[in-house]
Amino acid sequence: MISIVTPTYNSGKFIQQTIQSLKDQTNKDFEHIVVDAGSTDNTKDICINEGITKFFLFENSSMYEAIDFGFKQSSGDILCWLNSDDLFLPDTTSYVNEFFSKNISLNIIAGNTEYIDESGFLMYKYRFPKIPKVIFRCFGTLYLCQPSVFWRRKTYFDNGGLNLDYKLSADRDFIFRVLKSDELIYVNKVLSKFRIHSKNLSRTKAEEAIEEDR
Repeated sequence: MISIVTPTYNSGKFIQQTIQSLKDQTNKDFEHIVVDAGSTDNTKDICINEGITKFFLFENSSMYEAIDFGFKQSSGDILCWLNSDDLFLPDTTSYVNEFFSKNISLNIIAGNTEYIDESGFLMYKYRFPKIPKVIFRCFGTLYLCQPSVFWRRKTYFDNGGLNLDYKLSADRDFIFRVLKSDELIYVNKVLSKFRIHSKNLSRTKAEEAIEEDR
């Protein structure tokens, strides 16, 4: 089973679409955990109306604090997070569950991503580049699109989870640590849709994220 954690804060504009993308999954072997940092809009009402049963209020939490908290409440063998403005393809959970069940020695995978605009229209498709393993181990996380990355529960907790000292790049730090002992497997399949809009942290905090990575 996959545990999907969604961190939220005032996500009323997009979160219903995120939830709907999970309702549309052809494989229902997953749980969806929403962790809200204290939204003042209609985020909570949408989640309740959409039938989210694992909704947690974690006031004033950072995105990574909310994600880590969600993973600690989870019960799935496979973990990932899906931000409240992003989407899965209808067969994402089916593909991921089947992949890990057939490849018991593999612990972390990354797929392709479709980038969409605020209205959900396709902007471009991102395919994971073919780069030498030695280069990937140094710079590989720069090429990953986070909602298309999945790993085993044991991998997360054995590697210490997210380092909450990071505010913008804890995901890259986590992958770097995992790659010290594991090989990330690329799958040539679109697994998620990443929404580009004016409030993306990757856009509004880009310079801060670069500085934090140093």
